[in-house]
Amino acid sequence: MCAGTPKEEFSRTVPLVSKVCNTQMARLATRLMLGAKLEDLKLKDKKFNHHGAKEAVFPFDKFPKVDPVLGPEMHSTGEVLGLSDDYALAYYKSQEAAGSFLPNEGAVLISLSDKVNLSEQAIEIGKEFQKLGFKIYATEGTAKFYEAAGVKCEVVNKIAEGRPNVLDIILNKQVNLIVNTPWAKRDAIK
Repeated sequence: MCAGTPKEEFSRTVPLVSKVCNTQMARLATRLMLGAKLEDLKLKDKKFNHHGAKEAVFPFDKFPKVDPVLGPEMHSTGEVLGLSDDYALAYYKSQEAAGSFLPNEGAVLISLSDKVNLSEQAIEIGKEFQKLGFKIYATEGTAKFYEAAGVKCEVVNKIAEGRPNVLDIILNKQVNLIVNTPWAKRDAIK
């Protein structure tokens, strides 16, 4: 017999996947590990009338020294699941369950990594915030990207670029929401 240590993230994710798929994933996985063949399980394709959105719960407010740029190590203290027949509502439920409440108005600070995030989807996000009436603050590269797409922004310095900077507008409570997609820890809005 060979025993291994299951990864913590799997032990939290499997119950959520089981719930969404209405299948006992742990039982199936155990049978496979004990030698059953996949075809022995007689699995059938399933169609679902619902969507599931999983969200990790991050206690950054309780642990202020934890780096919010996530790496392979785990920072979350749990996971929640939003279920609905509408994907947007499932996502909303997952955010609500995780304690993330999105503002309906105000200002948003956006800093996108130029390595992976300057895309059509990113343009749509900026346009939606603009359509909703949000004031958009953006770091220089993101602002240039958005301005070229017709999204109005106010440029704000990264921390190392002088003042006023992103930290100033955050500490002064000038923003209600932050969208920051660093490629790596060194790309965070420092």
